[in-house]
Amino acid sequence: MAVRKKSRAIKSKPVENAEKAETGFDMRMHKRRGGAAGLFIPAGLFIGMGAGFLYGNYPAWMFLGLGAGFLIFAVFALLKKGCC
Repeated sequence: MAVRKKSRAIKSKPVENAEKAETGFDMRMHKRRGGAAGLFIPAGLFIGMGAGFLYGNYPAWMFLGLGAGFLIFAVFALLKKGCC
């Protein structure tokens, strides 16, 4: 007959920031990752989708908007680093 071991409860680590504990969102990590610059990619995608519906060529405009979003994201990332 096998003997079962007692299960141990997993202890959670104390949270340093009370705001992070409540929301699960850490503003320091958000600022370190580049802020809202990543929103250019989905914004370009949605603009491209709208233009695709308007002009009747959905895939071409969608990819054009996605590419423009990536391009604007890259430009803002380089400007934030201070290369130029």
